[in-house]
Amino acid sequence: MKIAHIFSDPKFIHGAYQSFDAVAPGASTYFYDGERDIPESLDAINPVKFELNKENIQRLAEFNVWVIHGLSGNRLKILRYKKRHQRVVWVGLGYDYYDLIFPNRLDLFEESTEASAPIPKEYTLSFTKFFSFNGVKYIAMKFGILKLRKLLKMRRVDIFCPVLNSEYEMVMSRYKPFLPKFMDWNYGSSSEILMNFIANSDTYSVQRTSVLIGNSATPSNNHLEVFELINRRSLFSSFDIIVSLAYGDEEYKNWLNAIGQNYFGERYKPFERFVPVEDYLLLISTCSHVILNHRRQQAGANVVFALALGARVVMNSVSPLYKEWLERGALINSLDELEAEPDKLELPLTQEEISLNRKVVLDHFNPDVFKEKTRSLLEELEFRE
Repeated sequence: MKIAHIFSDPKFIHGAYQSFDAVAPGASTYFYDGERDIPESLDAINPVKFELNKENIQRLAEFNVWVIHGLSGNRLKILRYKKRHQRVVWVGLGYDYYDLIFPNRLDLFEESTEASAPIPKEYTLSFTKFFSFNGVKYIAMKFGILKLRKLLKMRRVDIFCPVLNSEYEMVMSRYKPFLPKFMDWNYGSSSEILMNFIANSDTYSVQRTSVLIGNSATPSNNHLEVFELINRRSLFSSFDIIVSLAYGDEEYKNWLNAIGQNYFGERYKPFERFVPVEDYLLLISTCSHVILNHRRQQAGANVVFALALGARVVMNSVSPLYKEWLERGALINSLDELEAEPDKLELPLTQEEISLNRKVVLDHFNPDVFKEKTRSLLEELEFRE
């Protein structure tokens, strides 16, 4: 079996590399579809720079399996060149199918964020722009033409692996005729690092002096509502307020930093740089709480890290990620609970509660689990040949 992985986001692909190479050594070739040059962090994977041209299309024809990481852009367009004997796996990243779950993007925002945050406005169409490229694209989006094209191309996909199992049901409820077979597979890129960190750190007795809010400089974090809640309930008055802003929208980040400094003064600590996973784990291990106010599935790795390292995780109860971890047996709380019982939920987790959450995480998030999922995926692909 020859497997082509086509991807653009370098953050997660190491997980695929580790899992596939462990189960099928040497079977995979990686094609980097990013706009920038190949990052040095991918040297071990040795990817090929991918552009949508005749040479690369011919090269992809040599592979009997395509694993597409994030179905958008060129990675959506290449489906037209798929041959009948080839099999396609779509590894969902969230952004590439959330238009199918949330047709109205404003559904991602809480009330204060929608009213106050610098959210990019929808494209407005004037007569002079009507026949421009953006004008035609806007009309196609407005009338669902682009979505229909995407749905039709999805029928060329054999297997869909969303981030959360429940998201498959959410998409299927709307677009069942277009949806490929579901399989449970996702990245385990940091599982070994996390396990090593736990083994070599005393995360039970560490001094926790911070609260971490959000995972990026994007409005879907709904930071403002969290700031308002902390201020309204006088929570975490002696703790640093760390806000993770290493990537996202620059305008939103500047707007949020001004508000955060106004609310919390010197305790407000924006975290604006990329760091190795080990350093990020060290940061989370100093946090008593990790608060994530996304309405959609987002910051999945943060939830895993926080649960395993002993932080109390507080999430938006609308998030499918919140519901999925509850079903797995994790002890997590909602922002509604934090509002209703601030004195109780301001307390850190006990050692017993930390141990419970760590067990739940390691039952689902360890290298052996990901290898077995990869083996099952490849067996399914072999069966379909």
